[in-house]
Amino acid sequence: MKMYRLFHAFIALIMLAGVGNAEAAAKKSMIDDVDDVSLASIPEATFDIFVQARCHGKTAEVKLINKGDRWPDLGEFKIFRADDKSVITGRKLVMAKNQRASFVLQGSFHRGDEIGVFVNPTWTEREFTFDSRITCK
Repeated sequence: MKMYRLFHAFIALIMLAGVGNAEAAAKKSMIDDVDDVSLASIPEATFDIFVQARCHGKTAEVKLINKGDRWPDLGEFKIFRADDKSVITGRKLVMAKNQRASFVLQGSFHRGDEIGVFVNPTWTEREFTFDSRITCK
């Protein structure tokens, strides 16, 4: 009902303005609006992550601290076997500024192999290189 009233009000304004063709008035309105367009850029969130891996016997513990801005999208956290870069486990997460997260990997998962940790922000390009490497035996 509201759209019906708005449409009739628009037609009444067109007729009052002396424009007989609604399509021409709409085109004129669209052309006039182009001058009023302004563009804004959204600054990209800074990605600054602290990654620490420790051994507690055969158990590996990985701690993350987001030192940058709040992540605008999901980041991919993955633990790999370092020698062949096969994924052992991974998670997708969003971290707030100064948020901490920790992950524990039992020895049966990594079998005493050297493991590597990589955090990949999905909103920006980042070269693959391990953020931390450790061997727990």
